[in-house]
Amino acid sequence: MTLRTTASILLAAALAAVGLVLSSSEPHRLRADVTSIDLDSDGDFLPDCVEWVCLTSASSADTDLDSASDFVEVVQKGRPRQANAALAADHEMRMVVTSVPTANGNEVILHLLFRFMGGPELLNQFDCYAELGAVPGMRIPLSTLSLQPVSVQQRIVPGEGLWVRYSVSLVSEQVLRSVLPCSIGSSAVIGSRSIDTTMPLFDQGGSTCSVVPFAPGLFAIQSVSAPVAGAVGALPNNRVCVLQLQPIGGGSGGSAFLVSGAECQDCNDLVCGVECAASVGTVVVLPGGPGSITGG
Repeated sequence: MTLRTTASILLAAALAAVGLVLSSSEPHRLRADVTSIDLDSDGDFLPDCVEWVCLTSASSADTDLDSASDFVEVVQKGRPRQANAALAADHEMRMVVTSVPTANGNEVILHLLFRFMGGPELLNQFDCYAELGAVPGMRIPLSTLSLQPVSVQQRIVPGEGLWVRYSVSLVSEQVLRSVLPCSIGSSAVIGSRSIDTTMPLFDQGGSTCSVVPFAPGLFAIQSVSAPVAGAVGALPNNRVCVLQLQPIGGGSGGSAFLVSGAECQDCNDLVCGVECAASVGTVVVLPGGPGSITGG
């Protein structure tokens, strides 16, 4: 049984448990203009599709020019758009979810990024799960991720350890959208270091999106797939909608945040729509709680 089949069965079972049904209609969504999940234009060990989601530049290996590579700042859950002093080198893990087009429609790809200050045998515990906003507290194990990787890459970098990227095809985006909002998360113990990483996913204007840290106190809602080149209303204009989020409570779908401020700011290869300013006063519900906003 493949990972996609296993994950689809688990998600379908969860849907049945909460009385939801898969829609046969194809939902509107953005699509990535990439031909491979391994396409890495700037050679920084982050595929272009991952850089889109993390707000880093696919044409620069060091977006903020602070001498720390984008891969290191992303895997450390830092802020690769603002120059900062480098964090201490240690074992790290970061999970990023993207959506890329295939011959059979958009596929949701889960990328696990590791930095080992030593060898991968230091990974002595690992769990991956999906948590549905409709059933808070219920975690669907995705431990079968170890069975069906679609890409495994590694790179040894002097002084920065062993970098490993493990990418897995999870489910179709149509299946994922039927259970939004949800969170995909993973936890690991590398050596004696416990690491957690979570990515909240929800619908925003017909697209599958997540919240990404942009600057202190500011966040961007970013689609998990890039717009098709030449698509109407989807041409890159080097701007992204940046939000101020104010916590206002919680509900069955997760923690609720009021958008108290929104403006377009410069960003690499990203898009800011006219609806940015109009989002002030709206509420964003994030499964997994406020810790999910920081990427874990």
